[in-house]
Amino acid sequence: MSAREIGAPTGGGAMAVDWGYILLVDADARFRAFVSLHVARAGFTVTEATTGGHAIEAAREERPSLVL
Repeated sequence: MSAREIGAPTGGGAMAVDWGYILLVDADARFRAFVSLHVARAGFTVTEATTGGHAIEAAREERPSLVL
């Protein structure tokens, strides 16, 4: 999923909302895709990690608001 800027205009004339950055961690790619899609639609920026080790690296680098 792509990052969005707060208040950036979208194609429909509405304002995009960025509720924060979420790190999603799960080994199941289908589950990650499902959750990521819905969380991104709700206005969050999502990054996915497949293992705890990858999640720790991502969390140190990007400082998520929430880890799921």
